Amino acid sequence: MRSNSFLSAVPGIGWGLIGYGIVRETNLRSVAWVGLAASPLIGIGIGVLADRISASTWIARVLFSLLSLYIAVALFAMVISCASVLGPLKAVDHALHASGPSGVLAIFFEGMVGFTISGYWLILWPLAAINHFWLWSRRDQLPTSLRVT
Repeated sequence: MRSNSFLSAVPGIGWGLIGYGIVRETNLRSVAWVGLAASPLIGIGIGVLADRISASTWIARVLFSLLSLYIAVALFAMVISCASVLGPLKAVDHALHASGPSGVLAIFFEGMVGFTISGYWLILWPLAAINHFWLWSRRDQLPTSLRVT
């Protein structure tokens, strides 16, 4: 990677710890570590997206931070739901959830709806905006030849 996208792995770990803490309070606590393990890669993916978005206005950057928060939560939820239903850990009571792909989607949608209804997004959105503004300031300090375009 020619830009600071890998710098996003560190905040990704921080976001993973937040997600780990939230998931530990659910019936998926035994697979919460899988999401934490995937969080550096999720952070890098969000960093690549942030590098490629040319959000020049303040409001566009703030709105992108909300969108990227939901993308990251979706990826985190998908990793955990796959591990809980399809993996060898099978943390979910299958009386409550179907097995296989339909179980993965059920847990994924429960996680996304739970994230929204619980109001976590209201708390985490400002943190995501600060995180992105920091990454964008780091990117703006790079020479143009090293930026991803």
